[in-house]
Amino acid sequence: MEIVSCSREYALSKDNPPDFLTKLLLTGPRPLSQSEKRGPVGYRLTPKGAADLRFPSDGAQSARKQPDGSWALSVDPRVQAAHEAIPYAGRDAAALEALKPSRYVESANPKIVAAARQALGDTTDALPAARKLEAFVRTHIEKKDLSVGYASAAEVLETRQGDCTEHAVLLAALCRASGIPAQVVSGLAHVGEWAGRKDVFAPHAWVRAFIAGRWVHLDAALGYDAGHIMLGAGNGDPEGFFAILGTLGNFTLADVQPTPAPTTREH
Repeated sequence: MEIVSCSREYALSKDNPPDFLTKLLLTGPRPLSQSEKRGPVGYRLTPKGAADLRFPSDGAQSARKQPDGSWALSVDPRVQAAHEAIPYAGRDAAALEALKPSRYVESANPKIVAAARQALGDTTDALPAARKLEAFVRTHIEKKDLSVGYASAAEVLETRQGDCTEHAVLLAALCRASGIPAQVVSGLAHVGEWAGRKDVFAPHAWVRAFIAGRWVHLDAALGYDAGHIMLGAGNGDPEGFFAILGTLGNFTLADVQPTPAPTTREH
């Protein structure tokens, strides 16, 4: 895929539909109910051909390669973090990197900083603060659609429109501006039905925040649950999100169970 710069008018025109997303839907082997997604879910992912795949692990997702070449994943949205004051004062290298402003996560932008302060009020505990910012983004973005190609956090704060990537970059920027390390996660999310197809997983972006020594996942667009499969995480640049498109074509979803598959953490 080639990303080409264009005018705002062209990017938002009705003649430029995001039809490539419909070609990347991954059909699940069976329905996944809302109640099942509240608890742990186990997945088995089967590579196509000789594809060499890797899936990340953290506090919410555990992944292990199986002897037959498939991958067993367990996703548990119930994982929470302990109390920790903001701003982050630890020494974890990935967390410190996840505090820095980036090209699309403009956490040093004065308007982003002001919005974060307004949203948090007097909250100083990292987990409640992250939840407040997640709720703020959910309501601040009023026009929720696929009309925006890929906007930066500052642009989203102003326009108040976009899809999952816009929700993610704004939430990550607000977290970083508040002293909460945050990364934009790229992966798949179960959406039930899309483009006339049922029980599908679609390309999706959300956020994970490093709180009290563990990553906690946040999704201002859909709400985080066990229907999320993480493929990667980073600074929120569009290259990171679109990089998952090649991975999507190289595996199938062979099994989904409402109990976690037996896995161990593998980074």
